[in-house]
Amino acid sequence: MDNGKQNPCINNEKSKRFKAARYFVDNNVKKSFSLFHSLIMDKSKNLKWVDIPEDVKLSIFSYLQTSELHSVSATNSESYILASCSFIWKPHFYRIWPSLSTNSKEGYEVRFRDDFHDKEISFRLKHNTLYDDDINMKISHALFGTYPNEMDLSKYSFPFFQSYEMMSTIRNNGSTLKRRMQVYQRLPSATWVEDLCLRSSTPFPTLYPLKSKSFKGFMHNFYLRKFYNRMSIFGSELLRPFVSPFATMIYQSDNHNIIEMNVSPRFVAYYEVAILPRDKAQEPSVLSTISSSSRSTLDCIAVGLSRKRFNIYLKMPGWDHLSYGYHSDDGGVFHNRGDTLRPYGPIFTSGDTVGCGIDYIKQAIFFTLNGSFLGYAWKDVNIDDYEWYPTVGVDSYNPLQINFGNVPFVFDLSHFIVNSRYY
Repeated sequence: MDNGKQNPCINNEKSKRFKAARYFVDNNVKKSFSLFHSLIMDKSKNLKWVDIPEDVKLSIFSYLQTSELHSVSATNSESYILASCSFIWKPHFYRIWPSLSTNSKEGYEVRFRDDFHDKEISFRLKHNTLYDDDINMKISHALFGTYPNEMDLSKYSFPFFQSYEMMSTIRNNGSTLKRRMQVYQRLPSATWVEDLCLRSSTPFPTLYPLKSKSFKGFMHNFYLRKFYNRMSIFGSELLRPFVSPFATMIYQSDNHNIIEMNVSPRFVAYYEVAILPRDKAQEPSVLSTISSSSRSTLDCIAVGLSRKRFNIYLKMPGWDHLSYGYHSDDGGVFHNRGDTLRPYGPIFTSGDTVGCGIDYIKQAIFFTLNGSFLGYAWKDVNIDDYEWYPTVGVDSYNPLQINFGNVPFVFDLSHFIVNSRYY
């Protein structure tokens, strides 16, 4: 019976777990501050910052806001090291990146990976169990970029799409695993409109050149100098990279699930669309009215990018100057016209995964198919002049799983980020 009230036994259990966790945190904080207070009150000692135990400093840092952490890290080298650890920054990461919170709520322990990590910090802190990641979390947070996380269904005056969760197979480091994923599917009420688009609620990041004044301070950081050198990017007109976590690997065991998230600075934005076969057993009842003969074959899926002014009704990506698209029915790329601009890649259908990305250094748009790089479809696009939204044209009833990095991509994005200059 569902009367709107929760089971009191469940509430009791939750309350016990919460109290136990609260006691553990409070007890450790009290111990730290008790030790800190005793050191301060001991008049026989000339207390200095270096005399305060490391765990006390961490307790103090855990109460600071991000702006305060950045300020205190500039006071001395030890504070810089301590203020860069994951223990301090993880709560701030979870607030600004929804995918981290989603994975954590689903029972995954989130671990971070940075392909340009600062080995000095790794060496100084590897002995301490509070630091489970060899990365500079402070720099990663400073390079935070807004990034899409879902498609926007609020723009439609009529319900054309249904969003729901279904059990789906995802690829993970050469193997597969089952996981409940959000999918989008056209409703039967949308039969009178052939061409509709799903567009993300947030655009990909817009990157700007570093100004001459900020350039000197920005490049003063050893980590960022190393990053630009490894990327073979030189000169005074550098773009500021961005950070947005994306999953690279999932480890599952009987009682412990871990997801690895890449927080490397990058100049590449990317998303993937998995075209799934219909599974009526998992479809909401509103979709059951679609007959099995209705559009039994996939008519067309177009994966691409569009500007905010692009009309999501009656158009597919690439049919005007405000969008770019790669179409499933002929494998062609489209831009500023309603027919194929030129042949580009294979046709794709149900069971395939198509990716679309922006390379900000080359000012280029590229696509992938089932993990294979198909080449740059356009170069010198003036990407930085506009905001670009991931956009999927849908003339099919197949459910679409749209991945912005919450689970591992089929395409090896980590390798591409580090080696994109060779493509």
